[in-house]
Amino acid sequence: MPDPLLFLSYTRSDEKLALKLASDLKNSGTNVWIDQMDIPPGSRWDTEVEKALKNAPGIIVILTPASVGSHNVMDEISYALDERKQVIPVLAESCQIPFRIRRLQYVDFTKSYDEGLRKLISKLNPGSAPFQSGSDSNKFLSFVKSRTFLYVLIGIIVILATIFITKGVVNKKSDIKNRITSEGDTARPITTDTSINPKDTQDKNTSGTDKETQPKTDSPKPDNTGELSFQNGMTAINAGNYEKAINDFTAAMEKNYKKPEALFLRGRCYQSLNKLNNACNDYRLSADLGHEAGHSAYTKYCDTLKTALEIANNITVASARVRDHRNNTNYCRFLLKGDNKYLNSIQQVRYDITINNVLRSLTSADRSTGFTVRYPNTTLCSGTIYISIISKKDPGTPVKVRKNI
Repeated sequence: MPDPLLFLSYTRSDEKLALKLASDLKNSGTNVWIDQMDIPPGSRWDTEVEKALKNAPGIIVILTPASVGSHNVMDEISYALDERKQVIPVLAESCQIPFRIRRLQYVDFTKSYDEGLRKLISKLNPGSAPFQSGSDSNKFLSFVKSRTFLYVLIGIIVILATIFITKGVVNKKSDIKNRITSEGDTARPITTDTSINPKDTQDKNTSGTDKETQPKTDSPKPDNTGELSFQNGMTAINAGNYEKAINDFTAAMEKNYKKPEALFLRGRCYQSLNKLNNACNDYRLSADLGHEAGHSAYTKYCDTLKTALEIANNITVASARVRDHRNNTNYCRFLLKGDNKYLNSIQQVRYDITINNVLRSLTSADRSTGFTVRYPNTTLCSGTIYISIISKKDPGTPVKVRKNI
């Protein structure tokens, strides 16, 4: 009977590492599933991923700054924990470990990939023989038969040929120089004047100095591709400095950083700062460039956000009377202080009517829009409305909006 299938969870920017890890695990005898190796041609990608995640008794999740910012990876972790599946974190790069798996022991790959791989295989296959990535004879034979080996062999031949040709040219020039020197010494008359002209010596030293080149100092490499700015943005996100992260990601894109990951992560920063329109705009642009998480965020979050804003605007209109009471009769001030003796029955009735209008509009939106709407305020006297809305068809993280009245 084959070993249980393990689902490998990763984000697209860590694709190279994920494929290498999956290949090494498969070669060690571990039954691991990864989308790019195990989805049959012609199959629906999302269906196969969902089926593999559902059937797997456990998942291996690669943790990097990019993966902890991926909604898809976080969803896969949450699903595995909710279904009581085994979760094995693999720390590939230093990052902030998600809260839900922080108490789980991770396998450290940051210091040495080979050492981390040995520990992971030892955990998955107790008692198995030690395995080293790329050291077995099958891998060596595969490498010898590959096109990469051919290119390496051609490169070595070219380098050796260049060395031999260069050495032959140098030797030929040296022979010609020695021949000229020998002929000149034969024809030159011997003189007995052994004095040295100080002026000639000074001229030679001066000319030699002119030909010398000053030592070059290494200057920092310019950030022409935006990679440095992108990494600075990732550091700022991990530190919770979203404003700086936005500036760094913007600088990276201005320097022709091509990956849509920068747009997506900038959208996440805007969302954390409650700049909802900017967040949705970046999600849409990253989705247009083929970013999977950007497409998911735009379709789930921004459509829900649009409905939430419409509901909040309707409630703002219904709450106008509360603002008038606050300004004209100090009703809310007395209510919040608990000075009930200053409240008259007419003000109380008007306030209750306003509350009922708000709740009626929420109930109507809950029934007609296909969204679950929640209004967590216990009083409208704060001057601010908070709306929490979540799709009934595709539940996920609630969208929260705030409107002043």
